[in-house]
Amino acid sequence: MLSALVSVIVVVLTVDAVRRPNILLIVADDHGWNDVDWHDPTLNTPNLNTLAHDEHTVQLDYAYVNQVCSPTRSALFSGYYPYHLGTQHYVFEWLEPSGVPLEYIFFPEKLKTLGYNTYMVGKWHLGYCKHEFLPTRRGFEKFRGYYGGSENYYTHEASQDEGEVTVRGLDYFQDTRQSFAADWSKTGLYSTEVFTNETITLLQNHDKKRPFFFYLAFQAVHSPLQMPPSRYMEEKCSKITRKNRQIYC
Repeated sequence: MLSALVSVIVVVLTVDAVRRPNILLIVADDHGWNDVDWHDPTLNTPNLNTLAHDEHTVQLDYAYVNQVCSPTRSALFSGYYPYHLGTQHYVFEWLEPSGVPLEYIFFPEKLKTLGYNTYMVGKWHLGYCKHEFLPTRRGFEKFRGYYGGSENYYTHEASQDEGEVTVRGLDYFQDTRQSFAADWSKTGLYSTEVFTNETITLLQNHDKKRPFFFYLAFQAVHSPLQMPPSRYMEEKCSKITRKNRQIYC
C-alpha cells in the first residue's frame, strides 16, 4: 500500500539545450515525509539531500497522493484525478485485464514530440495485460524494470494467489519497441542497486545532443521489507535507536 509517494524532480540545464532542459524524475515508493536526513537528522541520506537542495531542483512543499500505487502513478502521468480514469479503487493486479485507458495521453508522449529521449527504470504498475499498456507504448523509448508491484528485492519475482493456486514468475524486463525480453541476469542483486546502475548506464550512453526525460521509479521502501546488504545497517542507520525504525531505514 502506498501511504506516501515522494518524488524529487531534478532539472539539469546544459549549454546546448537551455530551452529544453534535461529532466530527471525520481520516485520513492512508500517513502515518508520524515524519512530523509533534512527532516530527521538520525537518518543518513546524503545523495537525496544533494538532489533536493541543488539550485535547479524544484521542491514541492505541499503535494498529495492517493494511498496506493496505481492511482497515484496514473494521476502523475496523465494529469487527471484517478476517478476520471477509473483507477481510484486499487492497484492493477497481475492477472487483471486492464490498465490506464489508452485515450489518456501520458506526458512522456508529449515530451517525445518536443525532441526528448525518454527512458524509464524501475516500477511501472500502470497496466501490463497487453503491449499497448506497457511503458514503451506510452511514451518511453527504453524500459528496464518491473511491470507490477511488491516483487522480491533479490529474486525480482512476483506472485498472486488465485484460489488454491499461486501464480509466480520473474518480473524484470528489458523493453524497447524493437525488443522485449525477461532478464534473469539481475537475480540475487538488490533492486535499489540494480535500478541505480541501470540508470547510470542509460545516461552514460545518452546522445548528449538531445534533451532527456528520465523516470527512475525505485521499489524501495515498498513491501516486502527486505534489507539491503548488512553494511547498510552500519553505514546508514547506526544513529537510530528504535529497532523497527532501524529496519525500515
